Amino acid sequence: MYMPLAAAPTWLSFSLIVVVMNDSNSLWAIAGSLFPPTAPIIMFLRMASQFPPLWQLALSIGLLVVSIWVVLWISAKLYRVGILMYGKRATLPELVRWLRYS
Repeated sequence: MYMPLAAAPTWLSFSLIVVVMNDSNSLWAIAGSLFPPTAPIIMFLRMASQFPPLWQLALSIGLLVVSIWVVLWISAKLYRVGILMYGKRATLPELVRWLRYS
């Protein structure tokens, strides 16, 4: 079955729901609430079942903000070089090369 890459974090979050509902302080629940792609769903689920320590909540939000900044920075670099290469399909080695250019 074909699953788009963008949907993988959502499905990973849904697969962790049973684990979080059984024990919201387990290692998988804590890791899922700190891993940025799954944090929005898992952390809200943990907050609904049993409120996590404040340091975990702050760390989760901090990791989300840092990961958003890093993804925006990388995509801006790729866009700046890639916009000049219009009409040409980008491959993974070319993307890495573009990151080195800028």
